[in-house]
Amino acid sequence: MNCAIPFSRRAWLATLFFVASGGARAQPARTAPPPPPAKPTAPQSVIAESDVAKLPPRVADMRERILDAAKSGDIEKLRIPLERNETPPVLARGGKGDLIALLRGKSFDAEGREAMARLINLMEAPYARINPGKPQEMFVWPAYAEMMWDQLKPEDWIGLYRVIPAGVIKESLEKRRYVGDRIGIGPDGTWHYFLTGE
Repeated sequence: MNCAIPFSRRAWLATLFFVASGGARAQPARTAPPPPPAKPTAPQSVIAESDVAKLPPRVADMRERILDAAKSGDIEKLRIPLERNETPPVLARGGKGDLIALLRGKSFDAEGREAMARLINLMEAPYARINPGKPQEMFVWPAYAEMMWDQLKPEDWIGLYRVIPAGVIKESLEKRRYVGDRIGIGPDGTWHYFLTGE
C-alpha cells in the first residue's frame, strides 16, 4: 500500500506544522523613520519705543538730519541725508535715477511738500527696534508698521490714527498687512529705505 503523501499536500502539512510549532513569524515591513518635526521659525523680535534718547547716536543724528531738512520746506535739502551714505536709501522698488525726483514722485504735490510732511509725521511717531543686537537690526518708523494690530492698546490706536491716514488703515486691515509708509535706519546711521505699501 502506497502511503506516499502527494507533494502539494506534504508541503501544506509542513507549513502547518511549522506555524503551529512557533516557527519564524512574519516580520512587519521595514519603513524609513519619519522625518523629525520642523523647528518652528522664531518670530521677529520687535521692541516699540517712543523715547528718542534711547536711539544710538548715529541713528539719532540721521533722524535729526531728515527732520531738519523736511521741516525746511525745501526738498533739495533732503539731498544731504539722502546722499550721506555710500548706498542711498530705497525710495521705490526698482526705482532708479535722481533721489529728489523719486521723492517728488512719492508726493501729491509737485514740490514734494506732502512727502516731506509725511516724513516729519513718521519720524516723530514711536519707532520699532527690529532684531536688536543681530546683523539685520533696524530702527523702523512708525512702530505700527511692525506691530500686531490686534494687540494694540486704545492709546496705540490714537497714535496710529495720528500718523496713518484712515484709508490706509482700512486697506491694511482688509489686506491683513501694513500698506502705509515706513522708514528704516540701520544702527550705524545708514538710511536704508522710505517705502510705501511694502
